[in-house]
Amino acid sequence: PFDGVITEVFARPGDTAAARNPLLELVDMTSLVLRFAVPESQAAKVEVDMPLTVRLDAMPDASRSAQIVRVYPKLDPSTRTRTVEAALDDPANLAPNMFARVRLTLEQAEDVIVLPTDAVLLAPSGEEIVYIIEDGRAERRPVTLGIEEGGRVEIASGVEAGEQVVVEGNEQLEPGMAVRTGEGEGQRGDGPAGRRGDGEGQRGEPPAGRRGDGARPGEGSGGGGQQ
Repeated sequence: PFDGVITEVFARPGDTAAARNPLLELVDMTSLVLRFAVPESQAAKVEVDMPLTVRLDAMPDASRSAQIVRVYPKLDPSTRTRTVEAALDDPANLAPNMFARVRLTLEQAEDVIVLPTDAVLLAPSGEEIVYIIEDGRAERRPVTLGIEEGGRVEIASGVEAGEQVVVEGNEQLEPGMAVRTGEGEGQRGDGPAGRRGDGEGQRGEPPAGRRGDGARPGEGSGGGGQQ
């Protein structure tokens, strides 16, 4: 037995009470947890006691702090996701089946080169490149990407701080083309996300195309549940 709140009644006065049939549902409101799913690609990075930020749809103007209390040992074979449970530091006004949006930092980098994601193109060979401006002409440069977040991406290698990078009109560029310089320098920054491979663009290939918009790892949604 435990103290709780009746959330659902399955029988009324005069009904026959059959064996093993529930009469009501009793919930301990202090044991509510947030349950959400993490994609397989990020599942191995999630650990108990990791902090996260939660925003409830019922109270969208305020975010709350929470902490992971349980990581399920296996993935859901149908969705290829791993279920995670988190407890809010302040569970006040939390109710079962509320919808929540979570932000979980899985990786962080500091003092790195950051560019707008539009600066990075996908070459026909599948390699990721940028165009650097050298002496007024475009130079194709292979890059290794790191963390991606909010329209920005970390350049792990391939670009040095202070170099000018073409961020607009780069889809039609070819190596050696004359370029009118503008503001497009690499910047330092940090933020959460995933890693991709590197490669080298070749002369004579068709123009590189725009990369697809990637998901923002570390973010997800879930609902309140009971322990």
